[in-house]
Amino acid sequence: MGGWSLDNPVFANYVFFSGVLALKVLLMSCLTAYYRVTKKVFFNQEDAKTMGIKELKLNDPDVERVRRAHQNDIENIPVFWILGLLYILTDPSESVSKMVFRIFTFCRIIHTVFYLSENNMRPIPYFVAMVVKLFMAGNVIITFMNCEEGISDFRILAAPVATTLIAARCSKYWSRHDDLDFVRISIQYKAKFLSSPEYSMGGWTLENPVFANYVFYAGILALKVIIMGPITGYYRITKKVFMNEEDAKAMGAKEVKTNDADVERVRRAHQNDLENIPVFWILGLLYILTDPSVALSKIIFRVYTMSRIVYTVLYLSGSNKRGMPFMVGMVINVFLAVSVIITFMN
Repeated sequence: MGGWSLDNPVFANYVFFSGVLALKVLLMSCLTAYYRVTKKVFFNQEDAKTMGIKELKLNDPDVERVRRAHQNDIENIPVFWILGLLYILTDPSESVSKMVFRIFTFCRIIHTVFYLSENNMRPIPYFVAMVVKLFMAGNVIITFMNCEEGISDFRILAAPVATTLIAARCSKYWSRHDDLDFVRISIQYKAKFLSSPEYSMGGWTLENPVFANYVFYAGILALKVIIMGPITGYYRITKKVFMNEEDAKAMGAKEVKTNDADVERVRRAHQNDLENIPVFWILGLLYILTDPSVALSKIIFRVYTMSRIVYTVLYLSGSNKRGMPFMVGMVINVFLAVSVIITFMN
């Protein structure tokens, strides 16, 4: 009754709170649009022209505040969605998981309320929600750290074929025609074996080693995205660079500062993660349905994870070599997408 099934109460609770969070993100878009229309603040020339505005206005404080609150949701809630799904696979208790989902949802709502009301207490719900995500990520990584790799399709076929072929080759009665017949029969045997109940391990199930490996590396990537938040906060505090007046006042900064080079570098690295890693999360799940080999899929997941970590390290160190790990990650995402499209084209 566990796993991603509505018969699992943990999954049912996840669906409910995820729906609440999705509604919250959608409402932030509507709220941003409301402020733009009522204050006549538009980024695009065609929008300003439609609304009868003669010039563009880019820095209205109210619109920017709502936009930053919305951006904060985008940086945090999608990570919860993927981590929540992975956390369910660790088989948590219903009471603990429900408390985890409820606390995160409540904290994100309170954070937005505090943000829009200019309350400098908003770091409290922000960090509580972050602790919740770290708790889930830690559980996922620890649970799947030592997951079994299973038996690859190649080894299932290669072992009996190689052993019998070598033995048969020793016989003077074996011919090249017999080679072809034997390989054909072995392939039929493999196909029959892989379709049997004993080997029905494909898809999004923990009996599938490809899926188990995906969960582990997806958890590491989620942890990486989470950590980028505190790194940005560290640079803001140490350099006294704050976007909001209440934060500057609380930290003793004399003025709002928006263009510090180091803070902007960390923020851009974080944004790059948000532009790429969620795509991998979705493509990885879909790629599993193409029934890839265990060995190949594990290499893909591992290389992608390493490329994203190396990319961030190079970005933060100011290295101009970061294009290499970025392209490696990009190629892997394209490979996953093409594999999915070709498999399900018909």
